[in-house]
Amino acid sequence: MGIVLGIEMSRLARSGREWHQLLELCALSGALLGDQDGVYDPAGHNDRLLLGLKGTLSEAELHLIRQRMWSGRVAKARRGELAVPLPAGFARRPSGEVVAGPG
Repeated sequence: MGIVLGIEMSRLARSGREWHQLLELCALSGALLGDQDGVYDPAGHNDRLLLGLKGTLSEAELHLIRQRMWSGRVAKARRGELAVPLPAGFARRPSGEVVAGPG
């Protein structure tokens, strides 16, 4: 294999361990990494530095997305609009009221 192409390589960087493992394998085998931003040689110092930085930023972005989603759930719960899956034996009426289900 000579090159690993991706639409957005930072998507692969959601897990730092897997991202750096991919970089290491490509560097050892001489394979390049390419996306719409450019082609990178993980064996080269500058490209390796840039790819590592992209991976770190993607991990931070994932953390921020999780944090925003959690804040959204908390805000809905405060407004009384958070609908969670109900346990067996309960049902939700169209009005949102929870009642004991049939049977």
